[in-house]
Amino acid sequence: MKEKTKQKTKKLLVIFIVVAMLIGNLQIISTINSSYAAEKTARSTLEYFGKQLSGDARKIYDAMFHMYSEGIFMQGKNYEIGSTSDTSDLSIQNLTNFANGNTQLLTDYGQARDAFQNDYPDCFYVDWDQLSIRVTKDTNGNFHTSLGAGRSDTYLLRGMSENRCDMINGGYGTGIEGAVKQYEAKLNEIVNK
Repeated sequence: MKEKTKQKTKKLLVIFIVVAMLIGNLQIISTINSSYAAEKTARSTLEYFGKQLSGDARKIYDAMFHMYSEGIFMQGKNYEIGSTSDTSDLSIQNLTNFANGNTQLLTDYGQARDAFQNDYPDCFYVDWDQLSIRVTKDTNGNFHTSLGAGRSDTYLLRGMSENRCDMINGGYGTGIEGAVKQYEAKLNEIVNK
């Protein structure tokens, strides 16, 4: 009788150890897979509209993402996408056509701007109507393309300049940083409910 009980106990112990090992391995694999997937898709999960772009529209979108992720949008600064001497920039054909009056580059820019605005609504401080694309040509014949305020003083929404001091903003501070903190606090409040 004791022998049968010992065998049952051993079998149960072996089963328990095997199950524990399987669960542990599954959790490790799951953690590795989820962290890899999170890293790989952190940006792409937010880019429903951006994923639909291609060619120069996608390159402009990527430049906007760089401005967003590096805080350039919050500073209201211009950003040079690059020049035709670089191989990763906008197509030379599209820039040449733009210089000759073709508006395809403006269409690509409009698509990129609209997609980015929809994918990243937390850039509420950008006046998308004031953000523009600018193309210049240097003496060597290279095109230089940048995103910025264009003919306006700024592409930030009125009242979003860093020097804004007209309201305390509920204790969140002033300017864009205060508005972003207030936005994030409200978003967290909604999510927590």
